[in-house]
Amino acid sequence: FWFYKFVALVASTVGALYIPDGHFTYTWFIIGSGGAFFFILIQLVLLVDFAHSWNESWIENMDKGNSRGWYTALLAVMILNYITAFIAVVLCFIFYTKPDGCIINKFFISFNVVLCTVASVVSVLRKVQVQEISALIKKV
Repeated sequence: FWFYKFVALVASTVGALYIPDGHFTYTWFIIGSGGAFFFILIQLVLLVDFAHSWNESWIENMDKGNSRGWYTALLAVMILNYITAFIAVVLCFIFYTKPDGCIINKFFISFNVVLCTVASVVSVLRKVQVQEISALIKKV
């Protein structure tokens, strides 16, 4: 019955566009905001779980053999992700701010950069590590 489910979903989405403005629009906004929040929360949990399982898989391979190669691969992927994040921050500043305005946008972009930096530094501290040996601190 997937076809009928998709037809009902499309029909309700198209039908919602024809509802006139009023109290229902505000209610629809609140429900949509709540749904978006939970969707992003679930995606973040899945992303962290994926990164954790990927890291553990590579650490297992590092322990089984050719530790230098796996350590280099892990370090290369980490550096690539940090470079990608830096490029994304620069693009956010280019496209979402202006030199003489957009103070709120500049604040939120900068605040996210500070939070990500703090989280990155805290995540490699020995007191925070869940496992005894972290791949980033492990001596090769």
